[in-house]
Amino acid sequence: MFKQCALLVLLVQLIDPSVAVVRFENLKYELNKDYMHGNIFIKSQNDKYAFGADVELAKKVEGSVIITPHLQHLIKGEYHTMVNIDLDTCKVDPVMSENPIVRTIAKESTKFINFSLMCPYNPGRYLLNDFTLDSESPLLKLIPNGKYKMELKATHYPTPDAPPTMLFGYSIDFELFAATR
Repeated sequence: MFKQCALLVLLVQLIDPSVAVVRFENLKYELNKDYMHGNIFIKSQNDKYAFGADVELAKKVEGSVIITPHLQHLIKGEYHTMVNIDLDTCKVDPVMSENPIVRTIAKESTKFINFSLMCPYNPGRYLLNDFTLDSESPLLKLIPNGKYKMELKATHYPTPDAPPTMLFGYSIDFELFAATR
């Protein structure tokens, strides 16, 4: 489950200061303690930011896991939605998503994670290790400079008739801008 968090987390990662910079604010997250425990965090050192996570999944998650990323870009004082979809990671590999932003984030995330992006999600430790973007990242061509709000929620449906269970959710504000050389 934390796998999908890694997908959209990539949007808010630090880029090499000679190329671009991401500044974070207001990171908030909630983990369903019946399923997992751990931390989602931002590290900052010398104006370099990295996004990470260290989460322990306590029980197997299968059936349907719906990930709902919601990304908004601030344009002329108003937030406009860039991504707002439901993705069942038990049926669709995020790397194959029809949405180019989700697909690109999924591909980039595989460099920094120790888990599969598709379910089932087995008990164990799930890591997102200091995610950063380099100047060659295709994501930089899809996401313009500016201010953003991002939320990501994961909901588990063990069977089609079962009530939904929130696995995790997070929100973050960030700014992406090109650095001067």
